[in-house]
Amino acid sequence: MIDDPTKDAIVSMAKEYLDENGYLTPPDVTLKSGLAEELELDSLDSVGLLTYIEDTLGFAIPQEEARGIRTLQDIYNCYKEYA
Repeated sequence: MIDDPTKDAIVSMAKEYLDENGYLTPPDVTLKSGLAEELELDSLDSVGLLTYIEDTLGFAIPQEEARGIRTLQDIYNCYKEYA
């Protein structure tokens, strides 16, 4: 099975976002990382991360769907569905 490079890109973008916004980046960020739990993002910063990834990858997640995003895997799943 061919691995999708977008998975790695989403993880890299999350690390970039954390670094650029003064957060401590956990050493083990993966698609399973929770936005609130592992990445320690509040709701506003979670929206910022999501917007950053959407703009970078050129897609949009419907607002209703965005409310349910809890992990980087959720963002990846939305990318696969809406890109």
